[in-house]
Amino acid sequence: MSKVTELAGLQAAVQGFLLDPARSIEHLIAANARIAPAIQVGVYAEAYRARLVEALDADFSGLHTYLGDAEFQRLVHAYLTAHPSRNFSLRWFGAELAAFLAVIARFEWAQCHAFDAPDVIAIDSARLAAIPLEHWLGLRLQFHPSLVRLDLHTNAPALWLALNAEQVPPALEYADQPQPWLVWRHELKILFRALTDAEAFGLDQFRASATFSAVCERLCDWFTPEEVPARAAGYLRYWVDAGLVIEAHG
Repeated sequence: MSKVTELAGLQAAVQGFLLDPARSIEHLIAANARIAPAIQVGVYAEAYRARLVEALDADFSGLHTYLGDAEFQRLVHAYLTAHPSRNFSLRWFGAELAAFLAVIARFEWAQCHAFDAPDVIAIDSARLAAIPLEHWLGLRLQFHPSLVRLDLHTNAPALWLALNAEQVPPALEYADQPQPWLVWRHELKILFRALTDAEAFGLDQFRASATFSAVCERLCDWFTPEEVPARAAGYLRYWVDAGLVIEAHG
């Protein structure tokens, strides 16, 4: 192996460690009787992160003052994990911070709403089964107050899950077409999941007081007329089982 190749490999290893401290490079550190290799690389990693905190403090001093030292440092570390510095100039390190904050904040705010919403008893499948068949065409639904519908252009849920688990989050992704999401509370637990466009449309229509027959008619944009009743009934059964429906009446 040439000296150039060896140096490039060493630089790549150190860079990988700085971007992900979970990686180990202790085997690359020369023995030192006074300081253990783990402490040496830890000091270097902390110094690197501290320099980036200082860089963003210069650009976002008001945000730093508002959050305080501890929270601002926590924010920068999370941001650094999602958006490693990739430019030789620190001038551009904070370019994605505003978008990063907005992405996470919008998704977390939906969870806050779901958590604080009034506690209302949801109906069960037996209540649904008791509705006479002749009433189904005019069936209307009332949903749990914790329900929040989001249309996200980013992978905010994946970012939030990783950060909440103190794992390396994926890079921020942006899609031209939004992905429908549902956030709600069920049995004291905050839940969320992605929806298909058809299910999101059906849910939105029911929330706007549309009847079962009206929703079925519009779902023909996605499915054949023969498929629609089963699809709509399947959505309804899932919503009931998930504790999303608090009233169903024809």
